[in-house]
Amino acid sequence: MDQDSSAAVYWFKKAAVKGDAAAQNNLGLMYLFGYGVDMDVQAALMWCGRSAAQGLAAGQYSLGWIHASGHGVPTDHVLAETWLHFAEAGGDNRAPRMLDALAKIDLAAR
Repeated sequence: MDQDSSAAVYWFKKAAVKGDAAAQNNLGLMYLFGYGVDMDVQAALMWCGRSAAQGLAAGQYSLGWIHASGHGVPTDHVLAETWLHFAEAGGDNRAPRMLDALAKIDLAAR
């Protein structure tokens, strides 16, 4: 693990435990991809979930992406779309593109 990523995890965790939604999402992504920490999908879901529950659109997008991609969890397009709609309503400009991609995948699967 590189020193910069480990330092980022340290500072994100300090802010995340104090309730900073952006830090919670960032910490969740560090766990999801194993940057500065061992990969831990459950920790990623917990931290991104806390962020999303506070209404941070980026956290909602992260949960949508995790469930759409099946990164460490079973793929669940219904749950992904739910979180992506929240993210879109919150102003995340990535969410509409992901929703369009999921609609095309679901349409092709029929």
